[in-house]
Amino acid sequence: MSISSSEKIRSSLSHPIIDTDGHTVELTPVYLDYIKQIGGGHMVGRYIKATANRGTNAWHGMSEEERKLNWSRCPPWWARPTRTVDRATASLPKLLYERMGELGFDFTVLYPTEGSGGPPHFNDPELRQVTCRALNTFHKEIYGPYADRITIAAEIPFQNPEEALREIDFAVNELGFKVIVFSLQKRPIPLVEQEKPELANHAYRLDTFGLDSDFDYDPVWKKCIDLNVVPTSHSGGQGWGSRQSISNYMYNHIGHFAAASEALCKSFFMGGVTRRYPNLNVAFLEAGVGWACLLYADMIGHWEKRGAKGIHHLNPSNMDDQELMALIEKYGDERVQENLPEIKNFFEGSNAHEMGDYRAAHELWHPENIDDWALCEIENVEEYQRLIRSKFLLWM
Repeated sequence: MSISSSEKIRSSLSHPIIDTDGHTVELTPVYLDYIKQIGGGHMVGRYIKATANRGTNAWHGMSEEERKLNWSRCPPWWARPTRTVDRATASLPKLLYERMGELGFDFTVLYPTEGSGGPPHFNDPELRQVTCRALNTFHKEIYGPYADRITIAAEIPFQNPEEALREIDFAVNELGFKVIVFSLQKRPIPLVEQEKPELANHAYRLDTFGLDSDFDYDPVWKKCIDLNVVPTSHSGGQGWGSRQSISNYMYNHIGHFAAASEALCKSFFMGGVTRRYPNLNVAFLEAGVGWACLLYADMIGHWEKRGAKGIHHLNPSNMDDQELMALIEKYGDERVQENLPEIKNFFEGSNAHEMGDYRAAHELWHPENIDDWALCEIENVEEYQRLIRSKFLLWM
């Protein structure tokens, strides 16, 4: 019997290999049976209807003109393995367990595939909660017998803290999950929801849970600490900003997990979550590490320039009008000299703000709290090292 390259590499190592982002491919008929068990037969029909026109199904059902009219971004296709044994391994825990040595793994942490675009994102609250509960029950029962080498993350609805807390309680206390997974949430923009509700899917905002959320998610983070369960984020950023090609899936895919991880990481940090809950560890999945290195350096640089101390170097009240005009008169070229009266009026006149003078405009307005880093309570660079490097886990 041949030995796989993964098995050869594993045999040369003295430490265990832990796969931290494997995926299940749920057998839909079995999952539907769990939905029926949890929510009743009518819930199966509601689930099928909710999934019929989402993602790949919706895009493939459109003509090229309709895709352009709706600017429907190109979704994935051929996204699952077609080598028969690999496809079966993604759905059958007994087979995965048997192949662990061949794959070179000592332990694996698996994530639901169905949850990435379905149950936790349904608009129907009852359907959302039933399908998440069914997904967790399904996974725990079929993967539970192999818990010594396989664990699976519980899919948690994050539309509001109450739903999240209920499912975390059930998943951890009733089913015995050790890991939970959550995703960014799309929220309606109030004005659009009021005046053009039919456009809500095209004009929305992102809830990153740490800053500007309508809800207080602190009880959720406290619950994770109390239950000793790790919250992990498997959010995607396809459809944001430039990742909206209607013809090229790879264009939309490259970098999208990193973009979502950056959004969440910034929100947790700048929203003070890491300060309030220093024992909370959060994992960001499938995004590599490059984004985190850049974010780490970026935040330090921005804090040094615009933190509580640095921001005062930009305070417009520091400007000396007379010294500024003296320098302009001394060093300005001929065209500047010809316009000295207008320049003087621009900086000092009563209509300076209307003329767009940067200094005058910023003297008239600034936020109540000029320190964007206030919730972090940062005093030195070492605080970053403690609050970021030790609390955020980057799982490939």
